[in-house]
Amino acid sequence: MTAPREIADRAVDLVTGTRPEDQTRLNREVNDLLRTHNVNGTNAISEQVTRQMEQQGVLPQLLIQEAGRLNVDGQGGISRQDLQSVIDNRENRHQPLTVLAARHAMRNFNEIDNHSWYRFGNNRDELTEVELREHSDRNTVRPARSDAPLQPGSPPRQYDQPPNPADVRQQNIDILNGRDGNAQTKFRAIEAIARLGNNRITLTDAEGRQLNCRVEVTPISPGSNRNYVHLYETDSNGRERILLRAVGRDGQYSQQVGSDGRPVPFTGSEWNRRFPNSNLGIR
Repeated sequence: MTAPREIADRAVDLVTGTRPEDQTRLNREVNDLLRTHNVNGTNAISEQVTRQMEQQGVLPQLLIQEAGRLNVDGQGGISRQDLQSVIDNRENRHQPLTVLAARHAMRNFNEIDNHSWYRFGNNRDELTEVELREHSDRNTVRPARSDAPLQPGSPPRQYDQPPNPADVRQQNIDILNGRDGNAQTKFRAIEAIARLGNNRITLTDAEGRQLNCRVEVTPISPGSNRNYVHLYETDSNGRERILLRAVGRDGQYSQQVGSDGRPVPFTGSEWNRRFPNSNLGIR
């Protein structure tokens, strides 16, 4: 099963479920899948995922669930300015599902905004709850794995062909090897590799040197929902040096704080001193 199909099918379970505990879990799982496959809204896989989710009628339903998060200013309906703020996603405040919903709403704004002010007194250029529900009603969810939506209390559907862990692992290693210094993307890749269970990886720097590295994700304290997210380089003597470091929570990453109470750089100090322009660091 391809990544776009897998993500869309799991999202079908999300929008057709009724139990709050199922929806919370599925929302987290779909967001994790989007991060694992680097669905950032600007690359080819993002377009494939969006197309698959639109074909299966998921995104119109998702607008209902994400409406509160899309209404950034908290006033009236959802404006184009609200949507653009979510799409820009400065400081990575919004989850991947929310960004996908915003892109769908922006792309279909004129169709959804059916001038319901004639009936409801709304003459602003914004999307109302009524219009979102009408848009949702016009697009029936079409599960690709089954003829019927997930029933309340049913276990998650099993995938016939789960994604190949080796492929997912290599995709995320490629992200770490890339010159894109985006901190959020690289730390999501570290967490994705850690979830696969084998924390030893080989990275390649810009000069072609192969480096033995280790990823590590550990709670900052017992029971905490925040984790240290680390990437270590291991030298020929077995000594480890920090290459990347952050504190992660729900797929968002911030700088660690040093003993003096000040934030420390995402890139390890020694690594940055030795290789200030490395493709492996974060600029």
